[in-house]
Parts: sequence; C-alpha cells; structure tokens
Amino acid sequence: MTQLRLISLRAITCIALWMISYFTARAQCPTLIWSDEFDQTSLNITDWSFQTGGGGYGNNELQNYTNRAQNLSLINGKLVITALAESYGGNNYTSAKIWTNGKQSFKYGRIEAKMKLPKTQGLWPAFWMMPQSSVYGGWPRSGEIDIMEMKGSDAKTTYGTIHYGTDPSTDHKYRGAAYTGLNDLSTDFHVYAVEWKVDTISWYIDDVNFYTITKTDIGSYAWPFDQNFYIILNLAVGGDFGGNPNGSTVLPQTLEVEYVRVYSNPNSLHINGVTKVIAGQTYAYSISNGTGTSYAWTVPSGATIVSGQGTNTINVSWGSTGGDVSVDAVIGACGHYTFYKAVNVIPNGCDVYFDDFESNTLLSYSTSTSGVMYDAASPNPGTNGVNSSSTVALYKRNPSEQYDVLQYDVNFLPTSVDYENGNNVLFMDVYTAAPIGSDILWQFENRAKTSQAYPSGRRAVFRGVTTVQNQWERIKFTLQSRPDLGTSPTTIDQFTFLFRANTYTTDTYYLDNIMRRDVLNCGLATSVENALEKNFIISPNPAHDHIAISMNAMPMGKVDIVVTDVLGTERIRTSYAIDAASQIQSVDISTLSPGLYVVYVRQDGATVVSRKVIVQ
Repeated sequence: MTQLRLISLRAITCIALWMISYFTARAQCPTLIWSDEFDQTSLNITDWSFQTGGGGYGNNELQNYTNRAQNLSLINGKLVITALAESYGGNNYTSAKIWTNGKQSFKYGRIEAKMKLPKTQGLWPAFWMMPQSSVYGGWPRSGEIDIMEMKGSDAKTTYGTIHYGTDPSTDHKYRGAAYTGLNDLSTDFHVYAVEWKVDTISWYIDDVNFYTITKTDIGSYAWPFDQNFYIILNLAVGGDFGGNPNGSTVLPQTLEVEYVRVYSNPNSLHINGVTKVIAGQTYAYSISNGTGTSYAWTVPSGATIVSGQGTNTINVSWGSTGGDVSVDAVIGACGHYTFYKAVNVIPNGCDVYFDDFESNTLLSYSTSTSGVMYDAASPNPGTNGVNSSSTVALYKRNPSEQYDVLQYDVNFLPTSVDYENGNNVLFMDVYTAAPIGSDILWQFENRAKTSQAYPSGRRAVFRGVTTVQNQWERIKFTLQSRPDLGTSPTTIDQFTFLFRANTYTTDTYYLDNIMRRDVLNCGLATSVENALEKNFIISPNPAHDHIAISMNAMPMGKVDIVVTDVLGTERIRTSYAIDAASQIQSVDISTLSPGLYVVYVRQDGATVVSRKVIVQ
C-alpha cells in the first residue's frame, strides 16, 4: 500500500509539473488583447476619435481632415479613408485622420494592421503611434513610432522609423529603414507590423522582418519607448515626406484597412536572413530554436537547400529567381505556425549596383550624424560620359561634425572577404566642388558592435580620393585598414561613409552608382587596368610546384605577390622590385595542397590585378 501511495504521489507530481510547464509555455504564446475588425456600419467612437482641421500638421501637408462620410466610411468590413481634391476649410484637398488618443494605448507587444495602400504622386498614408502622456517632454523627446509610411509615387516601398530626442538637448534624431518588395502595395492587402519589446523594436511586412532597432543602437538616454503609445491612421495629401500633388496625380484615392490588432507576448519566432541576395551565392536562414519544435523548410524553384533541412538553420544556394523562403514549425505548446520571408535575387554579373537611386536599391538609407541627405531626390548637376542619370543623391556635409557619417543598412552581403582580398572592387560616382584629393572612407561594419568604443565593429575600411572638381568621376575604393578583425566578415550589416573625416568642412557631394565589380572574373574597367589584365599571365595553370607570373605593363616599383585560398586565408607572400628587366617572376608554390587558389599582385597596399590558379 505504501509503495502504491508513493507511485501515486510521483504520478500526481509529474502531472502537476507538466501542467505548470504547459500553462507557463501557453502564457508566453501570442495573445490578442485589442482589435478593431471594422465589421460595424460606423466607426467605433469608444476606441477612436477624429482629428480634424488643416494647418499643415508640422509637415506642410495640404489637406483638411474631416469627420465626414465622404472621407471616412466602413464598407464591407473595411475602414476606407478617401482623399479628395476639393476646396474645404481653406484647403484644396480633404481626407481623414483617426486616433485612439485617450481611449486605447499600449506599451510593448505586436501592433499590426492589414491594409491596401493608395498609389499616386503626393499622397502619404501612415500607420503610426505617439506617446499617450509624453513623460519625457514634447516631440521628439517622448518619441514617435512610424509602423508604416509610404510615398504614393513609389508603390513598392514602405518605410519604418522611430523619432526621438537626445539628452539634454531636444535635437531631433531618427532611425529607420525602407523595404522594397516585388509587388505593388496598392493592388492587394498586406500586413504591416511592429514588434515592440523593452529594448527592441522590429518592423515587418507580411511577417518579413526588414529592420530592427535596439536600445543599445541609440543609447538608453535617448530611448523613450518605455511608456504607453496610442495608434493613428491617416492619409495625408502633400507634405515634406513624399512631395505635393502634380499633373500626374489622380484623385480620389483610398487607404483601406481590414483590421488593426494588438497582441501581447509577440511570437519571437521569425525567419532571420537577408531579403536581397546575389544569384549564385549561398545565404543562411534560421528561426530561433524552441523546445519541442520541428521544422520543414521550402525554397523557391531554382534555389537549393544545401544543408540544414529539418533543423532551425538552413543554407540556401540561390539561382536566378526569387520568392518565399518558408518554414512550417510546431512551436511547443503554442501550436503550428508557418513563417515566410520574401527574397529578391539580384543578377550576379560583372557589376552589381548597390544603389543607383533609381531602380536598383539594395541599400536602405539609415541615418547621418547631422549632415543632410536627400536620398534619390536631386537632379543631376551636370551630366558627362561618366554619369548621365536623371536622378542622383545629394549629401551636404555638416561643418560642425569632425566625423560626419552617412550610414546605410545592408542585408545582402554574405561575407566581406571578397572585398578585402580584392576579388570585388568598390566604386562610386561622385560630383563635388570639394578640393582635389578629398578622402572618402567606406566602412564595412556590424551595427550592434559599433555601439562600443572604436574600433569595435569596424571590420574593414576602404578609401577613395577625388581627382577632379565639379564633374562626375567614378572613384575606386581600395582597402586601407581592418581595424577590428574580431568582427566576423559574415556579420556585416552596415555601410558607413565618411567624407573628409577629421575635418570641419562644409562640402556638397552628389552621389550615384554605389557598386561593386567582380574583378576576379571580369577584370577592371579602366583602360590602364584593362592593359594590366591583358598582360598578367600565370603559367602553367594548373600548376604543381611553381608558377611564372608575367607582369608586363605593371608600373615600375615594388610589388607584393600574395596567394590565398578561396576563403581568403593568406598562404604565400613575397615581394619583388619591378623594372624593365624583371617583369617575369617565379613563385614557389610547393607548400600548397592541391586545390583552387587566388594570386594577387598588390602595389602600395592595393590590389592591382588577380587571377585564379589550380594547384595539382
């Protein structure tokens, strides 16, 4: 009997522990705490209020917001905000703006809306949040969270941003990113969301995480996102963000909202990985592991899962077409979920344009120290044979900043090794009146690590120099230094540009065609460099114990010959003095194991030319 009681007690204890574990796990699952499904015949004024009137709203907007049915209505289970061209209250346009100010406010969680956006020049739809009590003072000190903003003239791009102030001043700062997808956002409904936690805010479109900002990124003193915020929906006409209507503008236009929902305990499981990839390269995708979780991954046609199927991390080799990476996951007590990440494939030709400020936008503008960046908004100041683009970027350096920086978010770079070794060479078109010889630095960084003291997070620094004034030139960047080799080359997520660093100068720079060239397979573009390419010969190839290198057309002087493996690890380094009588050099490779290697010729620290060689 005693033994039976002990067995029963053990069984009860096990059941109790299981129940505690189960319900604790369930408590961490996403929970809907508030929503409006817009399934009534009129706006629910228990939760929402209208903001009405004109005045520009601090952004030079042109509309008068009203509470009329012409501008806001509920139709077939959707909220419809309509922008009209009409004279009303001293304005030439009308629209609507609603908020939950004083009625519903939230601190942390997942805030999402399913919306279909308008498409025409001069409209500015927005889904955003403002602080309920502004406990740190007026705007921007108490913060602003822009979940979704869109320029009506660009229906494939959405923006997510936070605004904040610095202490003790009230300087306006902001951080954010743009997401450009494959689809026109005005043709269908998409889910726009933020997941807001104690020290992070992440932006999503259709569960694709396109940007995350942390408290560490901006400094705890400037992080006002620890108070309740209320929700705002509006459709502005004109204003500073997207410009005013013009002859191409078509009105009326509508912003349609199927629902707004707020969840506590947002599910932290999302696919991590880049959304823009280069064809022929391999990238990792992962989802955070969890107890009792299984994974079944799928990738688009033409892409291949190289490894990891059935685990929380896969490596995908991309073909020429993009599509969704998806995973079906059973997540413990929370049940079954399917996650998606839409991926665009960039053709892997000789030249890959990171940003041409027109159709190719691999980069997302993040921030500048204090300088002014007009991203793809300025006409070309003077076309020539180097650059004839109709649209370029304009950057004005801040003379009060010794190290004025321009930063871009990077989510497509599998590794920086090919750039450091000279396999890929960086270029940028520049037009400036700055003095000839002005330095431009291009830094490959890990954003999280750069919040620590220099040189943390700065993996590699490339340098370019201006050679003309007031005309376009294509500047080549060469490796200058690698300040922090402790930063992994596979974790680069930020480009930082510094114009005339360590000076207090005011200069204007027009920028275009930020790009890389695959010189290992395609050679360099200039006539001098092409001459070197044509006259750079390695023989025999394949080789066994030595190679002869012909360097005709090489400038006279000292050169370094460096041999690396395909991972970029240096295996051989030797130096020669090139003169008219010694343009063929023999290099001993007998210490190398059979395999593929890369031979570089470097002069003054920069890679001049390179070739692949097979060792047998």
